Amino acid sequence: MSTALLVDTGFSSLPLIMALESKNIHVHVVGLKGSDGLAERVAKYHKVDYSDPSALERVVLNVRPDYLIPGCTDVSYLSCALIAEKFGFAGFDRSESVSGIHDKSQLRHNVIAAGLSAPNVVPPPYDSLDFPVIIKPVDSYSGNGITVLRSKSKKCFERAKGSAQRFSASGSFIVEKFVTGQLVSHSAFIFRGEIKRDFWVNEYCSASPFSVDTSYVTRDEHKDIHSSFRKGIQRLAQRLGLVDGLLHTQFIRSTDKCFVIESTRRCPGDLYSKLITLTTGFDYSAAYLAPYTQGEVSPDWSASSDSRNILRHTVSSGKAYSYFGVEFCEPVSLVNWIPTARTGDVLPGGSSGRSAIFFAETRCPEELEHLVSQSIARKLYKLSGARSGMDAGDSDNKMFSRIRGAFPLAVSLLERSRAESAAVSESGLAGIPRHIGVKR
Repeated sequence: MSTALLVDTGFSSLPLIMALESKNIHVHVVGLKGSDGLAERVAKYHKVDYSDPSALERVVLNVRPDYLIPGCTDVSYLSCALIAEKFGFAGFDRSESVSGIHDKSQLRHNVIAAGLSAPNVVPPPYDSLDFPVIIKPVDSYSGNGITVLRSKSKKCFERAKGSAQRFSASGSFIVEKFVTGQLVSHSAFIFRGEIKRDFWVNEYCSASPFSVDTSYVTRDEHKDIHSSFRKGIQRLAQRLGLVDGLLHTQFIRSTDKCFVIESTRRCPGDLYSKLITLTTGFDYSAAYLAPYTQGEVSPDWSASSDSRNILRHTVSSGKAYSYFGVEFCEPVSLVNWIPTARTGDVLPGGSSGRSAIFFAETRCPEELEHLVSQSIARKLYKLSGARSGMDAGDSDNKMFSRIRGAFPLAVSLLERSRAESAAVSESGLAGIPRHIGVKR
């Protein structure tokens, strides 16, 4: 029997565990929080801070797994990539390629070289900015340290700069022209530099401006724009020499262009894999695991069912609240409800205060559109016990990465990563379109 070490204990990795177990693969999990769902579910749980590569290496030496599987966080992937380079686990890129995807400055350079678009970077000095602009760290994740400024204010600019620098391992920030449009994710499975299977998902942010909480698989109504984007993604994969596997990219689609925001090779969180599988019938989790397990877990690449109209929504609030349930304001056909909090829990606002994820189905695309509209308008349900008093940027779970001394090109990505925190709220954030976001 093969053994896999899954480096994640969050609930979003449950479909990965189920796919591994379906092939009788013995699974160990690694994570710091013993209260996480997977830590309690799996018999072989290792309470280790996987953001420390030396600690993760000790687990690898102890377990001696056949497969090393990154979970649904950037820190998990980056730590695994470092260990994989030393021990030769399958499914991981060279360090240069890892940096080329996960470092925002390098990604921008590679995206443009591949013929894709990215938001225009504003060079210093910053005396004559064309507002609105967005200020963000060059090497942070999950919407951390991001501020949108809509008018000139030296004080606000310095605050935004400071926020970005605090969340940057290298203390570096970039200023970009703020781009508006529809936030879309493109999940592509690469095989020998070509896209073997891919999906498009429209995404929206309602509780927190840079955190996705509402999404659905789109039927690719923008075929010409998406076709050009698909070719650019293939050129990007070929340019970086990416190994077979997932390349997940978020972009903003404007009238005639797609502006790349970020890319990653780890599995998206908040049960994104389940959204794809429920909607299309394709086993997304098995496809993600295929390169890491050298094909022992693999999907039917041609499999699909009649497309269903499925909404994925993360239950949360813009302000802190005590969770005592949800009251829907209209009938909703629930396919699945996954609680992530217990009755009575006091949760912070924003993405770190999610209490559940649900999947709902409608009879037609028009009904799905209505459900999406109600969700992003915060009119689909009411939270029992909601109260004010905590900013959406507060988080009870802040993980600082301590990866040092390796991946010279990528080290700045890893020093102070925070696995769970919402965007820092600064002056000028009010009025950001609800459909703009960068975190899942």
